[in-house]
Order: sequence, then C-alpha cells, then structure tokens
Amino acid sequence: MVKHFLFRIIGLFLFLSFSLNAFGCDSLHDEGNYTRINGKNFYHVTDKEKLAWKDPLIRLMEKAFLLREEQTDSPDFEWTIQKDESAIAISYGCGLLDITMDGVPELLVHPFGYFGSSGTTTYFIYDIVRGKYLGQFDGGNAESFCFYYDINSENIKLIGHYWLRCGWDYRDHFLTKISFDPQKENCKDETYLSSSHEIVIEQKESSEDGTEIYMETLVCSNYSIYDQPVELDLYDAEYRSFEKTHIRIPETELLIIRWDDVADGEKNSMKIKQMAEALLNSDQTFLKP
Repeated sequence: MVKHFLFRIIGLFLFLSFSLNAFGCDSLHDEGNYTRINGKNFYHVTDKEKLAWKDPLIRLMEKAFLLREEQTDSPDFEWTIQKDESAIAISYGCGLLDITMDGVPELLVHPFGYFGSSGTTTYFIYDIVRGKYLGQFDGGNAESFCFYYDINSENIKLIGHYWLRCGWDYRDHFLTKISFDPQKENCKDETYLSSSHEIVIEQKESSEDGTEIYMETLVCSNYSIYDQPVELDLYDAEYRSFEKTHIRIPETELLIIRWDDVADGEKNSMKIKQMAEALLNSDQTFLKP
C-alpha cells in the first residue's frame, strides 16, 4: 500500500514538473501575445509592462516644455540644436520605437521645420529614462519603419522602406537599415537599396472632344546597393533576395501621433499626459529582447 502510494506521489510530481516546463514560459507572457516566425515565438511587451514607461515619458516631455517656456523670447528658438530637449516640445508629433532593441522604446520626435513636400521626415531620438539624445535619422512617413525577421542571420532588424518625391518629375525609393551603436550611444541609418526615376510627360494628340491626353514614361533610372551604383539586374536580384529572407512584423510598425490630434488647444500639462496615453495605447507593439 505504501509503495503504491509513493508511486502515485512520484507520478503527480513528475506531471507537475512537466506542466511547469511546458507552460512556464507562456506564464511569463500574455498567452497569444507573440508573433510566430519559422517556428519561433517573438513575444511582445504587455500593456501592464508598458505602464512603467509612462512616468519617464511625462517627465521627459515636461522638462522640454518648461525649457521651451523659458526660451520663447529667443528669435532662434524654433531652430534650437537637436541635442536640446526643447526640440521635443516644438514638434509636429511623437512616436515610440525601440532603436536600442532592449525592450524599452525610445521617444521619437518629428521637429518643426524637418519636413518637406518631398515627404522627407527627420526623427530625433531620445532615451526616455535618461533624456539623452541618441541621434537622428531621415525617412518617409511613420509607417515606413518596421521590424523584420532576417531568416539567414536569425536576427530582428529595423528597416525603413519609403519613397520621396523630388518635384513632379522625380522619385527616389529607399530601403534603409537603422541600427544602434551601444559604444557611441548613437543611432545609425544606412542606405541598403535605392533607386531613382525621372518621369517624362509626353502629350499625345487631342481626343475627339478636344481633351488633351498625356502619357508618362520613365527614363534615366539609376540603382544602387549600399550607395554603390549597380545595373538593374543586380539590383533586382538583391531586392528579391531581401523579400525572400526578411519577414515583416506588421504589429511593430512605427506610429507617429500628432500633438494636434490628441491635445489641440489644451494646456501643456494636459497635452503631455494625453500624448503619453496615446503613445502607450496605440496599436503599435514592442518586441521583447
């Protein structure tokens, strides 16, 4: 009887051990709160964990607004050097993106004056805990930046993918890699693939009702890999290789939130709180390291 009882106890212990091993990992994360790629689970930061970012975000933006109020009499204030936190206040909008890939995103700021009809956008990067300026990078609209899984290296990479319009007749297309140098504590953007296309408009004969008909043709196209000119075939092969080996994680797409969309006409203190809430409650997700 005692022997039989011991076997039952041992069996129960083994079952519990197996259950903890099998499900213990998921207990550390929200069940289903992950992206599965090539048999691997990439977990996202939970809403509860994101709450820890709220106070640092508010403090950083409060500091910026206070500094702005102290300097509003300066005629050159709107062009304050980017290493000054006041650049955060004088901006079109803000976003969160984990440039350092440590599980805690940085605050991205789109400052006044760093935008144009071409679609070019510049983002300043700030460590939300220390308030430290970590550099800047150029790109297109917010949705242009997203994390990808590289099948070959088995690493997560931050990629920018966007078009720029240079007048009515010229288009540039870029695929850039965004990385962070922990030694220099600085962000780096590197152009991976780029192409440019000049558009020529040719007028055909008018239609029967007198309407003029136009036709677009593409001429003088140029292609580059890491800023080195290449032929179309080589560029095309590299581009298709990228598409085959890099899997986009759409949930991680950068979202920029404009100040006037969340707090138009509000006092500064309310603006800051509303912006922090909007950033932390957007549909964008953040990967755990």
